[in-house]
Amino acid sequence: MSAKIKGTVSDSNNNPIQYAKVAVYSLPDSVLINETTTDEHGEFTFTNLQSVNKMLKFSVDGYKEISFRALPEQNVKLRGEAKEPEELAIK
Repeated sequence: MSAKIKGTVSDSNNNPIQYAKVAVYSLPDSVLINETTTDEHGEFTFTNLQSVNKMLKFSVDGYKEISFRALPEQNVKLRGEAKEPEELAIK
């Protein structure tokens, strides 16, 4: 029996995040199975998985990476990364 996992990735204002990297890992051994990027609507889909006992990891520049156990349908909100203040130059 094959499983399907799909979802949408957006920011805290519900704007879709394009080109976010979405990776699916097997559980409990955390072996990478497949990866994709979100489309222009922030949507992704994985098909033909052996089961839904998987972990998803989401990453994109400017946002904190997040990972959790996969459900058949995901709606993911990513938060912006806190930027470190630049070091002051002392003359």
